[in-house]
Amino acid sequence: METNSKKPKKEVSVFINGQEHMLEKVDISYEDIVTLAFGHYENNPNIVYTIIYLKGSNDKPKGEIVKGETIKLKDQMIINVTRTDRS
Repeated sequence: METNSKKPKKEVSVFINGQEHMLEKVDISYEDIVTLAFGHYENNPNIVYTIIYLKGSNDKPKGEIVKGETIKLKDQMIINVTRTDRS
């Protein structure tokens, strides 16, 4: 008899712009956070997304994430995303 050696994926509750999302506890990219916040990511030099988070991992409980970076998700984490058009 074969046993399933894979660990079950752990999900965490994360609040993005006040909306609760149940997400797998992994690193998440800047682009993925924007997509969760606004439904899509617009790769446009005139559009700037600012991402600030609170209640993050113990080594960095709060901060800002910029394009190209990832952060580790933590249960009850709060992420705020704003979109600015520079035109």
